[in-house]
Amino acid sequence: MKYIIYKVLAIITMLACLTGCRTDNTISSSDASNTASTEENNEIKVNFLNVGKADCIAIEIEDKLIMIDTGTTESIEVVDEYLELKGYDTIDMLFITHFDKDHVGGAAHLIENYNVGKVITTFYEAKVSDELDNYHAALEEKGITPDLVSSDETLNVGDVSFAIYPPQQTEYEKDTSNNSSLVIRMVYGDTSFLFAGDAQKERINELLEIPDLQSDVLKIPHHGNLEKNSEDLIDYIDPDYAVITCSDEEPEDDELVELLEDREITTYLTRDGMVSITSDGETLSVSQFVFM
Repeated sequence: MKYIIYKVLAIITMLACLTGCRTDNTISSSDASNTASTEENNEIKVNFLNVGKADCIAIEIEDKLIMIDTGTTESIEVVDEYLELKGYDTIDMLFITHFDKDHVGGAAHLIENYNVGKVITTFYEAKVSDELDNYHAALEEKGITPDLVSSDETLNVGDVSFAIYPPQQTEYEKDTSNNSSLVIRMVYGDTSFLFAGDAQKERINELLEIPDLQSDVLKIPHHGNLEKNSEDLIDYIDPDYAVITCSDEEPEDDELVELLEDREITTYLTRDGMVSITSDGETLSVSQFVFM
């Protein structure tokens, strides 16, 4: 499989790309020649937003928008800007991998201000916070009952499949909240992505027991923090690309980046800008929008 790698180094280019994409969620056949080729319509796009040391991933599949986590309350403006640029007022499916503030922080805002369809999350709530209370209040106000995943599930959105792996325990020796993360493997054609939430040592050990988890792209768990079995996970998933969600104030661990470099895995840090990966089902192309 051949991959195209390129970096866009100016905000002007980023805006041109984003605004050049479809801002209307529907395209008639008569409009298709003016907006995108058939090949482009068959592409999906996975965007790792730059929301600091937090997760917010937006996946564009035809006219659908799937989101994994919501960043923090402080970074919600970044999410709003992305949704406005792309013309989305509907989030068809929202995954909350777990309930730490840096994953559920923006959830209440999104539920209150956008048309949110299905909400899917872990069965285990290990934290108490204002952000979690606000999330529950927003769900109640909108009449949304989240799907709590307690056993392996697979969902399909068009030709894209999402395999959902919940935690195998209700209590962990350490960091129960992070270790309760849903882990999601997305497959489109011959390309695959693994979103590992904030899995730490015990949860990583569970992942190592799941067959056929190898993926082209690995969202490194827990913002690039090194675990004793991080090397085992990287070798097991065997990715071509890695994405680390981090910030300048709270950067990734150097030792983990060295593990990736030693394996010649191309690594992107969201603190350097939003990472956007496009798949046509056969190849991947990667862009990073770096703010100069």
